[in-house]
This record gives sequence, structure tokens and C-alpha cells, in this order.
Amino acid sequence: MPIKEIILNLHKNRVMPTINLGSKKRKPETDINRIENRKRHNDPRYKPMKVERLMRYPICEICGLVHSDGIVHKVHYPSNEPLTSETEAAYYNVDNVLACCDQCRRDYQKRQQKETHEKRQKHK
Repeated sequence: MPIKEIILNLHKNRVMPTINLGSKKRKPETDINRIENRKRHNDPRYKPMKVERLMRYPICEICGLVHSDGIVHKVHYPSNEPLTSETEAAYYNVDNVLACCDQCRRDYQKRQQKETHEKRQKHK
């Protein structure tokens, strides 16, 4: 029997060791933020706001290319705590989002995170 077949048979029978890299562990507060964010995106006011922005700007507002992603990104993002009446109005405001492609959203988000990190470092 060729060596390749022996290895395949051993692997099928689970005799070969496998490497389990595991899943990326999230911080508990990140999970809370994700849950809170998901609640906001499931709010009945979110989808009409998103659709309105995408209808106004069918191309990416950052790079100018036509996007099929249907992504909007918050310009001023409130903290991930429950919304108050003041922050709620801003959160669902159509002028507080950008219609953008996925790559531009990622780049924009990285810049926002970097700026936030730099601000925090200055205040220490």
C-alpha cells in the first residue's frame, strides 16, 4: 500500500494528530458591545435610515466606486452603552452615516480606532 493511502486511512480513522488552533477569544466587554450593537441594528428605525442613505448615495462616498455591499458606517459613534434620548436621535440620523464599500469602511474604522487610541494616550 502506498504511503499516501496509509496516511489518508490513518487520517480518516482519526489516528493522525490534528492541530486545533481554537477560536479567537473575545474579551467579555467586547461581547457586551456586540450584543448592544446588534440590538441597535435590529431596531425598526435603523433599516429605513440605512436604505435612505444608500438610495441617496449609490456609490461609495469615500472612493467613488459603485458598491454592491450595502454598507453604511457611523461617522460619530456613540459609546456602546444603552442609548439615551440625546444619543438616540443622533444614532438614527441619516446624516450620521456614510454609504461605503467594505474596504473603505474597514480603512475608515481603523483610522477612527487609531485616533481614539491616540486621544486616550494623550489624556494619560
